[in-house]
Amino acid sequence: MVVARAVSKSAVWALGILLAASGCGYDDELPTPTRPGSPPPVPPTQAAITISVSPSPVDAVVALEGEPWSADWTITIRETSAVGGDIDFVRGILRDAAGATIAETELDASAISEQLGGSNHIRGGSTQDLLMSLNFDFPVDAGSGDLSVTLQLTDERGNVVSTTADDTIRVCIPTLINPVEGGVMDNGCSNRENGILWEFDWSDCSGAGAYHIIVQQRSAPRPLIDEQNLTVSSFTVLDERFITEDSRFGWFWKLRVELNGVWSEFTPETNFAIEPLNTDCVTP
Repeated sequence: MVVARAVSKSAVWALGILLAASGCGYDDELPTPTRPGSPPPVPPTQAAITISVSPSPVDAVVALEGEPWSADWTITIRETSAVGGDIDFVRGILRDAAGATIAETELDASAISEQLGGSNHIRGGSTQDLLMSLNFDFPVDAGSGDLSVTLQLTDERGNVVSTTADDTIRVCIPTLINPVEGGVMDNGCSNRENGILWEFDWSDCSGAGAYHIIVQQRSAPRPLIDEQNLTVSSFTVLDERFITEDSRFGWFWKLRVELNGVWSEFTPETNFAIEPLNTDCVTP
């Protein structure tokens, strides 16, 4: 059963007198109690930072002469709350599949200031880019690692703000597609009416600046083909020459790639042979 009871204005006036007399601080309105489960007070506005890594995934190569592998990337920083601040550091950590740290790099305040023109300050609502790089040792059979990039900023109101972006470093090791191991390539004709047509093909490396291909017969003092400014992942040889019987065997080819100014090691060699002379000549 619900009971409703009316209260007169005089009763409210009397209640006010009683509260005032008791020292409860009644001043025209009653205090509002805090309800259980109410959200905490809203803190002062602070910087809001987001970061992203490009390219994604980050490509790397195995450097020459046993040097560590090398990767370069750009971190884009966006402040979205109109509250600026000073970037304290940007740190990149590379981990293997088991979570173990392989390598770590950091841009401290001085390195950040050098890139941003003399200050590590980022204005509210602005966007900035920072270049980062990393050298690391990594198992060849793994092929990729997990990259975590963390930025810390102290904003103009003294708040310490941090954010992290996760990405992948993918090691670029070209796969030799054609000719395959033990493959047989075209030969020409002794009358030179039909030459050789050799087509080499390999897997593409995203972001590669150039490829370098070597084609050689093992007994020869120098390569027949030594091209290192290729910008596509294939190479065709069309020549009027022919290969003599005593030079048909013992051929190999290999490749390396340039990425971010760093040349990789050469791939393992792939062996091939040449078909007999005059195999596909047109006879009268």
